[in-house]
Amino acid sequence: MKPPVATYRLQLHEAFTLRDAAHIAPLLRRIGISHLYLSPVTQATAGSEHGYDVTDPTRINDELGGTEAMAELAAVVRAHGMGVLLDIVPNHMAASAENEWWADLLLNGAASAHATTFDTPLVDSEAGRLLLPVLGAPLEEVLAAGELQLAERDGRRVLQYHDHWFPVPDSAAAHDAVTPALLASLPYTLADWRTVQEQSGYRRFFDITGLVGVRVEDPDVFERTHSGILDWLANGWIDGLRIDHIDGLRDPANYLRQLARATSRSHARGRCYTVVEKILASDEHLPQAWGTDGTTGYEMMRVASSFLVDPSGYHRLEDLLRRVTADMREFDELVYTCKLDVLDNLFPAELRDVAERLAEITGLPLDDCTRALRELTAALDVYRTYVNAEGAAPADRMRIDAALSAARARLPDADHPVLHTICETLLLDAPDAAGENRERVLEVVARWQQLSGPAMAKGFEDTALYRWPALLAVNDVGGEPGESMNASDMHAFFAYRAEHESGALNATSTHDSKRSEDVRARLLVLSERAQEWAAAVERWLPQTRRGTTQIASRDELLLLQTVVGAWPLDGPPDEDFAQRIRDYMRKASREAKQETSWLRPDEDYEAALLGHVDRLLTSPELAQVREELRAFAGRIALHGAVNSLAKVVLRCAAPGIPDTYQGTGRWRFDLVDPDNRRPVDYDELTALTDSLEEVVEHPDARAVADLRENWRDGRIKLFLLMTLLRARHRHPAFAGTYEPVEVSGDRADHVLAFRRRHDPDSVIVIVPRWPARLAPAQGWPLAEAWGSTTIHTGGGILRNVLDGARITPERDRIRL
Repeated sequence: MKPPVATYRLQLHEAFTLRDAAHIAPLLRRIGISHLYLSPVTQATAGSEHGYDVTDPTRINDELGGTEAMAELAAVVRAHGMGVLLDIVPNHMAASAENEWWADLLLNGAASAHATTFDTPLVDSEAGRLLLPVLGAPLEEVLAAGELQLAERDGRRVLQYHDHWFPVPDSAAAHDAVTPALLASLPYTLADWRTVQEQSGYRRFFDITGLVGVRVEDPDVFERTHSGILDWLANGWIDGLRIDHIDGLRDPANYLRQLARATSRSHARGRCYTVVEKILASDEHLPQAWGTDGTTGYEMMRVASSFLVDPSGYHRLEDLLRRVTADMREFDELVYTCKLDVLDNLFPAELRDVAERLAEITGLPLDDCTRALRELTAALDVYRTYVNAEGAAPADRMRIDAALSAARARLPDADHPVLHTICETLLLDAPDAAGENRERVLEVVARWQQLSGPAMAKGFEDTALYRWPALLAVNDVGGEPGESMNASDMHAFFAYRAEHESGALNATSTHDSKRSEDVRARLLVLSERAQEWAAAVERWLPQTRRGTTQIASRDELLLLQTVVGAWPLDGPPDEDFAQRIRDYMRKASREAKQETSWLRPDEDYEAALLGHVDRLLTSPELAQVREELRAFAGRIALHGAVNSLAKVVLRCAAPGIPDTYQGTGRWRFDLVDPDNRRPVDYDELTALTDSLEEVVEHPDARAVADLRENWRDGRIKLFLLMTLLRARHRHPAFAGTYEPVEVSGDRADHVLAFRRRHDPDSVIVIVPRWPARLAPAQGWPLAEAWGSTTIHTGGGILRNVLDGARITPERDRIRL
């Protein structure tokens, strides 16, 4: 199969299986999709809703239909000329006894055949026992409460702890009860989950104790964990791979080389199409040496929002945030604080482990190493560097040098020599980095790089973005609040993408998005209506606070934006909407980790927060505020739709592979998972597709005007997606070179225009921004809104792909 033309992300689970995917494949092909982009299909823990908690990477998940269903899907896909892009999880597996490999390790300790499969202390030493921080209280209290029991499971003796169970060796059969002597005889130690503050027991996926790191850098482990995937490639069931959490791996470059060699054996044309899940900073690119087709597209999400945001309005919204919260910090300072928080509260054991290794190598005092390393890690402005046995690339040196400078500014002079020595070691420049110490130094470098990523992910994405509700539209995975991109910036981004990463996915919504593309598109309009929004918020807050328990002002702002962004198009909010908002606000407040958190939930605060949601959405005393919220959402809804349509055009026409997240072919106002995993009504999508078939294949201005007039029903978004995806299949220009197109006139700063060319085929793409500054609340930014603005086409008669009209330029220009 050829590389994808367009992908469609499907979230598979017990209620939507491989057979369900096969059932809708013909529908997706009609829309213009070339490849189904599947969430992990390998065996996972029972009832898994996402598949990332893998228990056997060599088997197709029974709950998804197993091998038979996968073969059926492959047959349907092939019959329709489509392919499959599969999400795989090399970094981690479930730390669960459902995972037979993990259970074998628990039973046999260092003697297990899987002692080197998982990233645990047993890899380096056969001494000691594996620490399992899974209990809700100290072991003595759990025993005294009788919460640990011996039980039978699948004909085997196990330790049962609530919903968890742990294998015990046959030698334990003589025991009738759980005793300290029995526990002492096991190859593992059950401990309070809070012991991760002191020692982690094993490398986790971020701070999730239920997921254990896999040593995929070991060739034997790679072969063992990838054997099924390679078989599925060889027999034609899958065509490409999406690599989950590439930054979690010890050495991404070597992993990708190993993967390329392995997949080349299944493909006559060389390695299979491969994209990696990687969050790039705005000034960061994938290392060219990785030999991958690109990323899964978070950077496209970022630049689309950064282009559509009004920078002057964004700054007004920051001012509102500061007035309401009395927090005067800059966002970068907040991120730094949040990274320190998660290092102290989520990853202290990992930080101490790296510091101890550094202290052993350098001879520096442990406390000094810990203090300096903590600051350096918080100061790193990317997820991680990629120093390995081949050395440090210039980009890695630049990042570590910048982090060194930032950390020096925050630490007293006495700590500067320690910082310098640590950085020398991490860059392999220290004298100790050679000779017999080489392997120890490489180990500490790898451990630090596997720590800095989680520190950024949890500190920035899952803390700072929930503490900074200036404009939620830009607070998303890969986003950079405060960034604004003009047309020149976009041209530079797309030109690089066309030359170096044309195979990357163009995503505008993913399963990891904190809110769907349509919610973000609507909230972007707040940056154009910042003064109006700020005045309304400051009018509402005294009313919403009256007579109630005060909640964090940050959460008040978060709630108001969330409600306006997700307000339904088809009527007033119902109880389902209210429950979704309650669930979101509980999760958001825990992620912010201030008044409450996942580690230390505050039931009183959360009760007050949910009561605040209920008052806002249902109470008679706030009926006027609710009506004003509805009216405000109504005033920005159309322009939010224009932003969404602009994103569809960018996704489909800019360099890269357009990726559509399930259900977002029409309006979809989702919040963070699990809200964005809600079922999609594919029967309804089929009916909508049927209704659009004629206008997509034979477009005319009258039919398109009808879609525009009735934009609320969502057909216009699906029409645009279908039209552009079918155009991509027909016109090689969409995969061709990228060229900026000149725009002039009084509304030129509201436009991005570019040409894609594959001679003799050529397509000109025109995308609007800031629609609320061009047209009244209920008006489309059409015709006279554009004044004298023109596009330089370079001559030749053009055909409008959307309505079929033929356009003859005047002096090589067309008026908008």
